[in-house]
Amino acid sequence: MCHGGISSQLHRVCLIGSDGSVVKSFGGAKGSGSQQMSVPVHMAVDRNKFVFVVDLDNDRVLLLSPQLTYVREVVSPDR
Repeated sequence: MCHGGISSQLHRVCLIGSDGSVVKSFGGAKGSGSQQMSVPVHMAVDRNKFVFVVDLDNDRVLLLSPQLTYVREVVSPDR
């Protein structure tokens, strides 16, 4: 699940358990660093469980590992 709107303090992607609790997450305070996002709006998971996240305000797509750790930017404003 993507979490973080324009006025939110947290901007992250979360794996939610069957009881509704956050099992693990990536992100935190709004920003543009490799461990931050600003308004994550869409995500997709490939067959190997890698996660692609559209980071709207930073004009990029992030690739996260199945463990929700940063791998790299796959689309960025510089490309």
